[in-house]
Amino acid sequence: MGKILIVDDEAPIRALMRATLTMAGHQVVEASGGEEAIDKIKKTAFDLVVLDIMMPVTDGYEVLERVKAMPSRANLPVIVVTAKAYDSEGVMREMTGGALDHISKPFDPADLEVAVSKALSASEDQLEQKRGMMSRGATLYNAVDKMRRQAVEAEPAAAGKRPRSFLRRGEQQ
Repeated sequence: MGKILIVDDEAPIRALMRATLTMAGHQVVEASGGEEAIDKIKKTAFDLVVLDIMMPVTDGYEVLERVKAMPSRANLPVIVVTAKAYDSEGVMREMTGGALDHISKPFDPADLEVAVSKALSASEDQLEQKRGMMSRGATLYNAVDKMRRQAVEAEPAAAGKRPRSFLRRGEQQ
């Protein structure tokens, strides 16, 4: 089992994660914000970090960047668990920053347990392969999302009509 740092500014979320991971046999340490997390990561060797993105002062993106900049912690696996809406730019930033996985809140505790178990049991090569796969997936999602937005923006202008998503029930073009 692993030594895991949970970083989230919401105490109830940390409590849920702590209970889930402790029951799975892991040793859990908590941080309620980004600066506290950085301090603990500098002082303690963790096997994994579970990181929230939306936190005051130092957000999860900055924590991720600063951890990856530490030579002794650059390969520390990080799983992002966030309520931030699934947007392509955010996921791209997580994955290019070195995050291993993305779990959206609200989450099923079993999903967290499975993601943590997979991350802790993976070899360094498997972790790097997973990071690459997540980064490529985020890049593809970003490209498709951008094309979709361009198509939606172009459709009403070209036809002088409202996009289908803006039509009222029963209304036709």
